[in-house]
Amino acid sequence: MLRRYKGNPRHPNIIHLAVTDRCNMDCAFCLYKKDNKNFNIMETETAISFIREVDGPVVLLSGGEPLIWGNILDRTRKIVDASRKLGKITGVLTNGITLKSVLNKKFPIPNPDE
Repeated sequence: MLRRYKGNPRHPNIIHLAVTDRCNMDCAFCLYKKDNKNFNIMETETAISFIREVDGPVVLLSGGEPLIWGNILDRTRKIVDASRKLGKITGVLTNGITLKSVLNKKFPIPNPDE
C-alpha cells in the first residue's frame, strides 16, 4: 500500500538517481544532449549507498537511458533488493527503445516451431 507523503526536505518523496548520462536518442529538449560525451555511470554500490542515506519511500533509476547502463537487470535487481529491505519502492524510467532487447537477453522468447 502506498502512503501519501507531504513535502519535507529531510524526507523527500522520491530518490531520483540518474545512473548514467548515456542515451540512445538525440532529443532536442534533453538535458543530457549537450553533455552526452562523458558517459558517466553510477556504480551499483554508490546507488545503494544513496538509497540507504536518503530517507524517501520511492527510488527511480533514470539517466540518460538507464537500460544502456551496463548489466542493467543484475544491477537493478541488487538495487531493488536493497530498496525493499528498507521498505522502498523502486522503478526504472526509460524511453523503452532497448527494453525488448534487454529483456530478450535475459528472458528469451521460445520459438513455437521447436
